[in-house]
Amino acid sequence: MRPAALLLALGATASACADPVIEMRLTLPPAEKADRFNVSCVGAVEVIVRGNDRGAFSTGPNDPGRPADDLDQCVTVQNPASFAAIRSAIAGRFELALPDSGLAGVEIRGSTGTCNKDVAPGDAIFYGAAAYKGGSLVIPMTPNLSCNTTHTELVRPVDLFELTRTGTCPAPLADNVGSIDSATIHGGLFGSYLDFNNDFASTISGLSSVPLYTSSDDTSCVALVYSDRGGVQTTASCARRGTGVCAAAGQIELPIIDGNIAFQSSDAALIEKYGGWVIGAVWGTDAANAKIKLAGATVVPASSSKAKVVYADYATGAARLTSLPTATSTASSGLFIAYVGEPVDFVISAPGYRDETIRMASPNEPSTALVMMTKR
Repeated sequence: MRPAALLLALGATASACADPVIEMRLTLPPAEKADRFNVSCVGAVEVIVRGNDRGAFSTGPNDPGRPADDLDQCVTVQNPASFAAIRSAIAGRFELALPDSGLAGVEIRGSTGTCNKDVAPGDAIFYGAAAYKGGSLVIPMTPNLSCNTTHTELVRPVDLFELTRTGTCPAPLADNVGSIDSATIHGGLFGSYLDFNNDFASTISGLSSVPLYTSSDDTSCVALVYSDRGGVQTTASCARRGTGVCAAAGQIELPIIDGNIAFQSSDAALIEKYGGWVIGAVWGTDAANAKIKLAGATVVPASSSKAKVVYADYATGAARLTSLPTATSTASSGLFIAYVGEPVDFVISAPGYRDETIRMASPNEPSTALVMMTKR
C-alpha cells in the first residue's frame, strides 16, 4: 500500500492516520557544535513537505504560473533550552499528507516569533532538509544563528560598477532611495536559500542601521539584502566585516549592482551547474598608499566541486562584463565572477598582500563581494 501521510514521530506511540505513514526523525547536531548556539528565542518550528511538482514561474501577464506542490505545518514552542528540548517539544505533533505529485523531500525550519508570520518569517535559528529516497526520512537539525549574538551595525551600500568604472568611491546614496534587510543564505533541498530575518532599514546619509547576527554556522552566512525603489540596484550577499574600500571603520561595506548588467554578464550554464553567481572585485593600495583596483589577485574556492571562478573585465560604457576564461588572476579591473550557490569559503591572494578568506554564496540571483586587501 502506498503511504498516505508523513509522521514526525520522535517518541509518538501511534499515528492518528489509518493508512501507512513515512516516519520522519530529527537528528541532533554534534554536541561540540550545538553547545555554541543559544536557541532560547525559537518560538516556531515549521515542516515543509516538498512535492515532485515544483510548479512554474509566471511567463507574463496572461500566465499566472503554477505553485509548487508543497504542504506545510507549523507548531509553537516556548523558551527551549537546547536542540534536544526542541526535538522533545515537537514530538508527535506533526502529521502531514503526502503531495499528489509524490514526495521529493522534507525541510524543517526553527525560527523566532510565532507560527503567525503574515509579515515577517522570523530569524531562522536552525534548519534541516532531507531528500526522500524510500523508507524513513532522517533530517539533521543544522544550527544557523545563535539567539544571543546580535547587535546593531551600520551598512554602507557602494555601487560596485560605478566604483570600478571611475576608480573612486561613489557619493553616498540619497536618503530613502533604498533599504537594507538582514538575512542568511544556506543550503536546502533545491539549492541555496535566502532566509529573511525581521529587520530592515532605509538608507539615511548613505547608511542603514540594522540589527545583525554576528556569525553563523559554517554551512551558512549572515547576509545583507539591498533593493532600491526602482528594483534596478539589488544584491543579496554574505556580509563581510573588515576594512572596506569606501566604508569607514566600523561600517560594513555592501557592494550593490545593476541587476540588468549582472544578468547579462553571467553564464547561464554555470549558474545552472553551481546554483548562482557572485560578482566581486579585489582592491589594494599603490606605493603612495592610495586605494586601487588590484590586478594579479587569485580567488580560489575551498571546494572546486561547489564553485568555479572566472576573471572578468569591464570596459567603459559597456552593458556587461567581459569574461576572461583563460585568465588565471584578476585583470586591471580587479573583477571576478564566482559561480557558487551554497556558502563556500574562498581564499584571495595577491603578491605582497596577506591572504584573505571570505565566504560567498548566491541564492540563484546576482550577489556581490568587495575585498580590500592588506599589505604584508
